[in-house]
Amino acid sequence: MVDSAPPADVFVRGARIGATPVRLAVDYQENARIETRRISYFRTEPLKATLIAIASLGLTIPFNLLPTDSDSRIVALGSYNDNEIRLEFRLDGYAPETRSIALQGEPEIAVQAALVGVSTGSLSERRDLP
Repeated sequence: MVDSAPPADVFVRGARIGATPVRLAVDYQENARIETRRISYFRTEPLKATLIAIASLGLTIPFNLLPTDSDSRIVALGSYNDNEIRLEFRLDGYAPETRSIALQGEPEIAVQAALVGVSTGSLSERRDLP
């Protein structure tokens, strides 16, 4: 969620995404690795291994003939790619404001910006209001 005071146009990589308040969806990737381990019926299912030994009538069955399988899982590493975003807030009569954010897997974050007005006239042209 991106907001500013006063409401301003928001730009990401030079492209206008809208006027505040605006929701911005950012896609980035979390680094992960695949862990694979071999599973053998001899280690994980002793009952089946015993039945195979009985069914073979006492003949020796080499381990490579026993059914084996592998178990894989994805393990998150906690680091991210393309997770940095630079927001620029622009409004006529105000100095541009920039915010850089490094996303770390949060489902949602709020970004607030307070724009500062710039004067265009000289001091002699300015009038104090009551």
